[in-house]
Amino acid sequence: MMDRKWYYKIGNGNNIVLILPRKDGNVMTVGEWEKLYLTLGANFTLVIIDIPEYLCRRNNSKFPKTTDYMADVLNNILVKKKIDNIKVLIGVSLGGMIAQKFIYKYSEIPTIFISTIIKSNLKVQTVFNSWKNNLHFLGEKGFNVNLASWVKGGILEENSLNQSKGFSVIKEELSLEAISSHNFKEENTISKKETLVIFGKNSPLIGMDETIPFTDFFKNITICPIADSGMRVLEENPKSSYKKIKQFIEENS
Repeated sequence: MMDRKWYYKIGNGNNIVLILPRKDGNVMTVGEWEKLYLTLGANFTLVIIDIPEYLCRRNNSKFPKTTDYMADVLNNILVKKKIDNIKVLIGVSLGGMIAQKFIYKYSEIPTIFISTIIKSNLKVQTVFNSWKNNLHFLGEKGFNVNLASWVKGGILEENSLNQSKGFSVIKEELSLEAISSHNFKEENTISKKETLVIFGKNSPLIGMDETIPFTDFFKNITICPIADSGMRVLEENPKSSYKKIKQFIEENS
């Protein structure tokens, strides 16, 4: 049976970087975060928490499929595991949306948002609805074709059409439902802490139009487009991405 981790820790340093990974029906990947740890050094600990994976283990579909609820779950996990001294929070895709709710409800922390939104628009809503429909009616293969056209800029990898042993339809559906309903409407400032928003300059889905709304909620914000990259900035341009992330973490630790 495949080991589906929802919690992963890298390092034993005093400075904790909390990471909420991207939406992914597959098992949680940690390779990109292991690379980040190597750039930071022994003073840091990276804690990765995959909230949708955690919720899928509960075998209970009655909980709210919202980022607001996921933020509550995250807070409960942090309390139970006695995780404090969080210097920086990193949220990718759905993880970034959960991070927004967590910061607003529980704790202002310097945060890095990667390839995520704070307010939906017609393009984003249409795309995510198409992903949900593809997954529901065509299964994983049809979903992957649609996903790749946005994430990979139309370039399909050979294995994009194949089914994966590690793919969970339930987890993907949960994640897409939470993303589709996410739309920050609170008029209050979310955070006055340092905030970095990163997106791929070549991304057809999340660009400057989707990023500018962050300035309405975060008062100390830097927006950083990553050149030669689409949605997966850590994979497509790791040199520029890790440089920006490392600089932000070191300045706020």
